[in-house]
Amino acid sequence: MPDRVDRVEGETFDLASYQHEFNRRFERMTDSISWKFERQQTFRQPSSPSWTAFSVGDWAEAVRLLEANRPRLTKMFDGLSARGSALHRVRIVEKPISPYLHWELHSLRIRAQCGEHIRVAPPDSFRHLEESHPLPEIITIGVDGFFEILYDSDGILTGGMWVADRDAVTNWVDHIRSLYDSGEPLLDYFDREIKHLPPPTGQQ
Repeated sequence: MPDRVDRVEGETFDLASYQHEFNRRFERMTDSISWKFERQQTFRQPSSPSWTAFSVGDWAEAVRLLEANRPRLTKMFDGLSARGSALHRVRIVEKPISPYLHWELHSLRIRAQCGEHIRVAPPDSFRHLEESHPLPEIITIGVDGFFEILYDSDGILTGGMWVADRDAVTNWVDHIRSLYDSGEPLLDYFDREIKHLPPPTGQQ
């Protein structure tokens, strides 16, 4: 694992431009792995009907909506695989598990069953990299570059910053791959730690 992961500047996109630019780059990726690193323990996703249901305490509807997304996810990951590519995600999990993360782990379980490669890692695996600031949320697009995913103070997605510096890309890929290699498969973690928990009561 790298001794440090420096923050670097890139091209910043607002939300609509980020979503367009991400989709454009991700959908043309071939023969590559996209690496995603998720650090923060709580977000807000008002654009997600399932999150909205969860946030007001309707857990049954939140889960139903997650399940209804299976066909779309299966098609997406099948298409990615047909292009010789894959998405590998490392999800950092701190305890006690936040209500948001409880909901997200249910979402990630379905994504893993549909073809995404997801592993769980504890924060102790990279504490030495957070001496000056928390690590950001990152997703790489092949070897071309990565997006630092940007959020406001409430954890709502606001856009992304594209970084094409090759040294920074290599450093992040090495970091995320190291965590992935030492992490626990999401489905195993879910069955042991999440499956039997009572439903969360919402997110204010």
